[in-house]
Amino acid sequence: MRMMKQTAIALAFSTLALPTFATPPALAQGAAAPLAGFWAQHSSGPELVAVPAIRLVPNSGGSGLSPALRHETRPVTVDRTMSLEVRPDGTFRWRIDKTRAGSQSDASCRVATREEKLGRVQVSGSQLIVTITGGTASAADSCNPARNQSSPVPPGEERYVVAIGGSSLRMTGSGGVDWTFARR
Repeated sequence: MRMMKQTAIALAFSTLALPTFATPPALAQGAAAPLAGFWAQHSSGPELVAVPAIRLVPNSGGSGLSPALRHETRPVTVDRTMSLEVRPDGTFRWRIDKTRAGSQSDASCRVATREEKLGRVQVSGSQLIVTITGGTASAADSCNPARNQSSPVPPGEERYVVAIGGSSLRMTGSGGVDWTFARR
């Protein structure tokens, strides 16, 4: 009798179907739910920035040189603070605040920029696809208010390699992007 019970139990367990996952739930195809919540990041370091520079250029007649204002890309120390809010449906609001020196000759001059991007995110394998549908960008120069500006953020798409682990989100990408966000 005991042998029959053990056999019946073994047969019952062998017919149970156990679910298997091909992709870890944190990076399920198209799912934004693992990203849902508030994320924050802060860093300080060199970034390539277009800065104004005066250069001597040949006159149009070919004789002599004249000073001309040009923009050059240079590494500049930038303080970056970002907040990323992702809703379970994949819509997001991403605020990026950066400050940097505004002048080589006056250390008190600062340039502050803010981008607020709106749109939708999705995950495809280990890639985070950020589809930007709108937002605003602004810049303020503490020593030259005439250079202050504001404009809409154009629609577009950004792609990052993403890793989610517990309360951290790491995004890497082209141009040296390597940001680690903490869940708030």
